[in-house]
Amino acid sequence: MWKLNLLFLIGVVTLQEGLGDMQEHAVCQAPKRKDAHPLYCDQYYLCLPSAPLMKTCLSDTLYDEKRQTCLSKRRTKCTPGKILSTDAKKNLFGSCKRVICSYSGYSFQPESIDPLLCSHIHFLRYGYLNEKGLHLVSPDVNQTAKELVEMKKGHPHLKLMVTLQPIWKMSYEKLAAVKELRDFFLKSAAKVVREMQFDGLIIIWWLPHWKGNLYSELLKQTMIFLQAEAHASNLPRLLLSHHVGARRYLSYNHYNIATLHPHIDYTVIMASNMAGGWHSVIGHHSLLSEVGDVIDIWISKGYPRDKLVIGIPTFGRSFKLKDVSQTNLGAPAAGHGKLILPGVALYGAPPFTRICQLLSTGKATVVHSTVAAAPYLYYKDFWLGYEDADSVFYKTRYVIDRNLGGIYINDLENDDFAGQYCGLGVFPLLSSALDACRM
Repeated sequence: MWKLNLLFLIGVVTLQEGLGDMQEHAVCQAPKRKDAHPLYCDQYYLCLPSAPLMKTCLSDTLYDEKRQTCLSKRRTKCTPGKILSTDAKKNLFGSCKRVICSYSGYSFQPESIDPLLCSHIHFLRYGYLNEKGLHLVSPDVNQTAKELVEMKKGHPHLKLMVTLQPIWKMSYEKLAAVKELRDFFLKSAAKVVREMQFDGLIIIWWLPHWKGNLYSELLKQTMIFLQAEAHASNLPRLLLSHHVGARRYLSYNHYNIATLHPHIDYTVIMASNMAGGWHSVIGHHSLLSEVGDVIDIWISKGYPRDKLVIGIPTFGRSFKLKDVSQTNLGAPAAGHGKLILPGVALYGAPPFTRICQLLSTGKATVVHSTVAAAPYLYYKDFWLGYEDADSVFYKTRYVIDRNLGGIYINDLENDDFAGQYCGLGVFPLLSSALDACRM
């Protein structure tokens, strides 16, 4: 398995405290990823291949045995007969500088999100701006935004970010080139973000002008405006983030990387669409080797490591195999994959919950790719690359080891948010990332 080198190294460094308890009360006996501590309700074990590794929840959180993750005390209770340890950790996200969660509000309400699970929430489904004002994507998004703000109360670490796309007569290219349009957009956007009681703005311009000069200018002028707005309003400056594509040619040709970092708080590299059914050969959509190349390009051009946030998808990418006897990476493909079985249908980019449903049937063959540092599966002519709890753990440790700016979970609603499908508790992919952060 591609993850074993790292996990064996981690597994042998087990904590001495509690080993006697572990021996007296056997843990990690059945196949599982985590197990509760037999005595302490704020501790648990990671069931690593070599030996269980004891972990401690953060202060004000307890380990929820049913949902297999640490949750705030208002969301879970100490199991009768157990006590609190005295080793509660204070750093919410351990070695991770940021744990950013993408959220759209389609699948569940904000009350289902424990505010201690994320450092930032990127709310990507709100509205558009043009010369006539704000256009909401649906009538319910204002209520969702209010519930996010309510959820944040008492948790000052949590930053709420929103994207407001320019449309019609406006475009990012026009905003960068025409001062009058840019001033109108930025003034309108800042007003909306303040009224929402959010903390910042996200720029998502997927294919900036060749060589990225207009893009650099847009970010520069946006930051200048936000600084002036903060001074005039006597309020903290709104944060500014942006999403960029994770391809080598984009990094070289579409972003003037050396000029960006003074004008941005952090950059999210969207490492989740590097392959798909639009390609003629099979590829993994979050190939770690290519992500590493993109990171190297940004760093070589002077971009600060601690501002680079790496996306980790909670969805898969499917292909139709051209030849069912060739299933490896690089095999010929015949478009997007589609698979319909009793009780489960997968096509395009299925969420992790659907992938778990397929895995539970036992029909698919699973391969753990050392090249992708992630698994893929195939069944007949259907091929699917995806992330699981182990690959998310590994990639999060990779981000930490490279001293980067954090991870971006893309997105919460594709994860098993209710713990219904995967048998790994609530938010198993996000929880695995947090386990890696808190090693």
